[in-house]
Amino acid sequence: MVDTRFIVQKKCFPVVLEMRDEKTLKGNVFLHFAKDETGYPETPADLVNDRRRFIVFDEDQAGICFIGKDSILRLIYQRGELKQPQAVENFTASVCITMNDKREVHGDVSALLPEESARLFDYLNREDKLFITIADTENNYVLANKDFINKVTTQ
Repeated sequence: MVDTRFIVQKKCFPVVLEMRDEKTLKGNVFLHFAKDETGYPETPADLVNDRRRFIVFDEDQAGICFIGKDSILRLIYQRGELKQPQAVENFTASVCITMNDKREVHGDVSALLPEESARLFDYLNREDKLFITIADTENNYVLANKDFINKVTTQ
């Protein structure tokens, strides 16, 4: 008999990880599918922005491993793959983000910020988020690690 007290109900979610060592890993992260206080399941942004230093990753062809968040440049997934709450935002900007590996990400960032600090500068400097979410021009969400962003310009 399996003791279910220690089993956490999660689902596999397909992503691509672009790593600091220039490797690209394809596989799945594991997200809580139970609804939280907002009524929606966990998102990849919730996963990479929580306080834990590692994520569990099921790499295609290689199996389960633990990935340090500080080694991830970008986590990418297709828009529409996950039901997300209807955003209530007071800040939106079209940006070009240049990262340490010289890759540019073009797209839109948006967030609900305090009215007195609803600027791109404030969004980038939020201390509660290690990764920012960009809705790119290729129908993906790109979660970019702020530690590896060199430059951000508006479009």
